[in-house]
Amino acid sequence: MAEVNAQFNNFDLQDADFKTRIINDESSPSNDLQILNFALKHGAKTISNWAGTREITLSGTLVSDTQANRDVLIDSFKQAMNASEQPLIIDFAGSTRQYTATVQQPVNMSSDFYHITSIPYELRFLCSDPFGYAPTGTTIAYAGIAVATYNPNPDFTGSAPQIPTATFTVNSETDLTVIKVTNSTTTGDSVSVTPAAEFAAGDILIVNFETYKVFLNGVETDYTGIFPPVDPDINDLQFDFTSTAHNVDIDLDYTARYL
Repeated sequence: MAEVNAQFNNFDLQDADFKTRIINDESSPSNDLQILNFALKHGAKTISNWAGTREITLSGTLVSDTQANRDVLIDSFKQAMNASEQPLIIDFAGSTRQYTATVQQPVNMSSDFYHITSIPYELRFLCSDPFGYAPTGTTIAYAGIAVATYNPNPDFTGSAPQIPTATFTVNSETDLTVIKVTNSTTTGDSVSVTPAAEFAAGDILIVNFETYKVFLNGVETDYTGIFPPVDPDINDLQFDFTSTAHNVDIDLDYTARYL
């Protein structure tokens, strides 16, 4: 196996001193199941299945040139690991995956009689966010939309449910009163925005699928409906505009999430 780089809380776990040999990060996060037992009959039904937490373990050896330098590195190591909700970045698939992690148990370092300038270590991380994230975000852009119903079928990378932010920039409009987003691939639910005054040229509408909030020109605004989930891969995402005429740009910004 090739050397895999890892870093937690900006502390390198694969360098001249820290030789991380085993990284267990390939397993999926835990499943939190809600089960409904049938009354007066055998069996049950799964009501919901949500990703819970994720556990990642690393082990390796700290190697130095003198015992004194080794001991200094041990202190620095334990100090850096004593942090909560920090980025854990691990090489994966020719790039990296980033997790939000906390060292779940005390740093395990056990010294035997022959460990004079070296010492093995083990780390067990708990990730409160169960997903790994791509190192950079992605934008899917659609320019100059002028039709009443637009079905671009965007393709989201990743392997977990995605949480995009949809930004609508109104270039021009005549009687543009409603902007609506529907996802027929998942639940068929939709989010519809009807401002008190109709949309105007230059307006920017932001629909955030992570926070379930909508902003018009930077001010949180009301909406009707339910935010639909967004699957990885192709989604039948539909944008509806109620107007006499309009020209709108749409940007879908997201950072790919992985199981």
